[in-house]
Amino acid sequence: MKFTKSKIASLPTPTEKGQVFYWGSGMRGFGLRITSAGAKSWVVQGRVNKKTCRYTRGTVDRMELKEAWTLASEVLRGMDAGKDPHAEKQKLMGQSETLREVMEDYILHKRTKSGPLRPRRYVPATGAGRRMGSAGKSDAEDTERHCGQR
Repeated sequence: MKFTKSKIASLPTPTEKGQVFYWGSGMRGFGLRITSAGAKSWVVQGRVNKKTCRYTRGTVDRMELKEAWTLASEVLRGMDAGKDPHAEKQKLMGQSETLREVMEDYILHKRTKSGPLRPRRYVPATGAGRRMGSAGKSDAEDTERHCGQR
C-alpha cells in the first residue's frame, strides 16, 4: 500500500479488540498499526539474529510520513547489520538511570489493590547513585541485606 495522508486518515479502525497492520509497498518492513482504540502508529519489522522483531517508531499524529520513512530506513539498515534497536535502547537506559531514579519511579507509579504504593522505609543510599548499567549481583545482594535490617 502506498501511504498518503488521505489514505491513512481513511483506514478503518478494527471493530474487535486487537490491532491491524498495513504494510507499505515502497519499503519492506515499514508499516502502520491501528489499534481498536483508534491509535495509529508507525512500525518497523525485520529480523535480527534469525528472530522477527517489530518496533513502534512513533504515532501518526506526532511523526510525519517522510520522517517515519527515514527513521524506518535507518532502523532496518541497522537490523540488517545485526543491531537490535530494543537492546540498544535498553543499554542506553541502563547507562543513564541510577538505582535511586528507578526506585523513586517505581514507588511513584506502582499501584496496588488499595491504591498507590506507600513504602514504610526507603532503600538505603548504598549504591543508589550508581548507573544501572554498572550494577551487578553484589549490588543487589548488598541492597537486599540492608533492606532486611530493621
